[in-house]
Amino acid sequence: GHWKSHSLGNLANAYNALGKYHQALDYYHQGLKIAQEIKDLDNEGMILNNLGTIYSSQKNYARAISCHQKALDIAKQTGDLSNIGAASGSLGNVFHRLGKYNLALEYHQQNLSIAKQIRSPKSQGAAMGNLGNVYFALKDYHKALDYHRQQLQIAEKN
Repeated sequence: GHWKSHSLGNLANAYNALGKYHQALDYYHQGLKIAQEIKDLDNEGMILNNLGTIYSSQKNYARAISCHQKALDIAKQTGDLSNIGAASGSLGNVFHRLGKYNLALEYHQQNLSIAKQIRSPKSQGAAMGNLGNVYFALKDYHKALDYHRQQLQIAEKN
């Protein structure tokens, strides 16, 4: 079951990358069902986060939030900091799209904090870029510049 669930997730990732969202959703749901049946929480959380990203791109924000929140809950349950950060960043992106900037900032700050904790420059840079984008949307251009400069510094170092 474990390998089949992962294989279905990989197929879904490939279809997602090709922009074939219907097929990606189908394979993610198949993989999710197996992950839940065999209680593979790590894979379940990853699939849920990926599902949320597709739903968000389709502007199905309620479903996106539901998937990302479940992924976040699972990551907290298993103590997987990397996935806590990923789900937090994903939630931040959805709330940004919805214009709920305070929630977006809260989740992106969570993501940044975890990225620093696990020493992931790539995740730190992404979180800083996302924070900069939210501050830009809020017309707080000084803070936006500050975060984007920090993002650039990280990119130049790595």
